[in-house]
Amino acid sequence: YRNRISSLAAGIVINGTGQTSSQTTSFNTFTNDTIVPCSTGCASNYYDVVLTANATDITFTNVSMNKSRIAIIPRSPSVPVEKNNLTIRWYLDVNVTNSTNNVGIANAQVNINDSFATNLFNLTTDASGSAGTVAVTEFTMNGSVPFSTNVDVDSCIAFKSNENITCFTPYNISVNISGYNAASRSIDVNRSKFVNISLVMPDTTFPVVNTSFNVTSAVFNDVINFSGNITDETGLATANITYNMSGVLTKANYTISGTSAQVHNITTITCGSGCVINFTMYATDTSNNVRQNSTLIIVADRTVPVVNTSFNVTSALFDSVINF
Repeated sequence: YRNRISSLAAGIVINGTGQTSSQTTSFNTFTNDTIVPCSTGCASNYYDVVLTANATDITFTNVSMNKSRIAIIPRSPSVPVEKNNLTIRWYLDVNVTNSTNNVGIANAQVNINDSFATNLFNLTTDASGSAGTVAVTEFTMNGSVPFSTNVDVDSCIAFKSNENITCFTPYNISVNISGYNAASRSIDVNRSKFVNISLVMPDTTFPVVNTSFNVTSAVFNDVINFSGNITDETGLATANITYNMSGVLTKANYTISGTSAQVHNITTITCGSGCVINFTMYATDTSNNVRQNSTLIIVADRTVPVVNTSFNVTSALFDSVINF
């Protein structure tokens, strides 16, 4: 536990060659150690970790090493009959915060699954948003695997089809709590890692829709412009204008964006006096909140009456009684 190890030949050697065929050197654990890679004066066959013959159930937790320098060596290379098993584990810290202010979220449910969809941990965050520290397995190994010397790619993911290794990463982390949108993250745990997951509060604010017409009293054959000013605190997505005139339903669709937009529709009044038209404007934001604003137009009666007159006499005299 917590050693700094260096050597010109091998950092850690688990030697099982002294055991009989039914015996193993097993259950050795190493935690929080650092194996310092040999750089000068090294043996030609230098390795960070060597398991020989019957060395099983060896566990490394948060041990810094070069994975390309792990060797599992049988007593007889031509007849590798021994049992070998090496487990590499790392610490995983999960923290949950509010995306708007980075403040920790308490009582969030954190679920951690391995690459085989096996649920390993169901955690609850504390007042600071921390779900605590857990130890997770990156891989188990029963034979040598050609890891890269590049620390950015020395993950077991590249060797999932190799019979000498069982890879449990990437880990899938999901977070849920009432009042926030759920979130998930896939993490390649090939080192001890701290993972912060930010949750977004759902947008429940509806857009604001204000409408107007270019005329105050429409009559037959008038050209009217139905327009709207639309705003939203987060982001707009679509708008629609719908109206029914003379039994014909018309829908005009618009794609909008940003936090404010203007849309309009120009149409000619084709129905007569007394006709009622319901103009409705819909606005949808990026969170699928929908607001509508409806306005009725009653087509005005502008037709002048027809008046025909007559008299009961054609040539009136003094004291005649006439009927107009």
